[in-house]
Amino acid sequence: MNNIYISILAMLLVFTSCNEFVEEPVPTAEVNPDAVFSSEEGIRSFFTGTYRQIRFINNTNGDDSEAYGAFLNTRNVKGNDCIRPQFDWFVFEYRYLDRIPTQRKPNHIWNAMYEIINSMNVMIDRLADAPISDNSRTLFEAEAKAIRGLAYFDLIREFAKPYAFDQNAPGVPIYLEPTTLESEGRARSTVGEVYEAIREDLEFASENLTANREVK
Repeated sequence: MNNIYISILAMLLVFTSCNEFVEEPVPTAEVNPDAVFSSEEGIRSFFTGTYRQIRFINNTNGDDSEAYGAFLNTRNVKGNDCIRPQFDWFVFEYRYLDRIPTQRKPNHIWNAMYEIINSMNVMIDRLADAPISDNSRTLFEAEAKAIRGLAYFDLIREFAKPYAFDQNAPGVPIYLEPTTLESEGRARSTVGEVYEAIREDLEFASENLTANREVK
């Protein structure tokens, strides 16, 4: 008889647990934003993920599309002091054949930089209500704006005319708040407007990121 009672109790516990699991599922492929922005440790982990993305993000199309280093190498081979006559890595960039919109390098730079920009927009937006000190909030915001400014600097150099050539030429779209797949795309701002947004971000970062901070 005791075994029957134990079996019934076990079944009730299983059904109760299943109901709770079904009614309140917990995602396993992502972290709840409320948990991330509930502590300084969570916020720092968010930055760590962004830095890893900058260092290692790859569009799976080859080693010459490996993260931020590939962007720097792309600009090196487009300069006046690099010779790349043979057919090898970065030869399309060297021959200026990577300007085709469907080519992997412009797609990689565009997608990677705007993904990083949106991550920093999420960071800045959620910092407003994060339960942290005002000093930490300012430091985190300054760090996020430094990263966002850098991302826009890469985009404007890659997809627009030089600032000195024409400040009123079409630049790239500016997003200063979080977006989703359902968000409406924005038109291109002018080159001058993009550089102004970059200047504001980097000046805020320069004024608020102290040399004695823990993470540089």
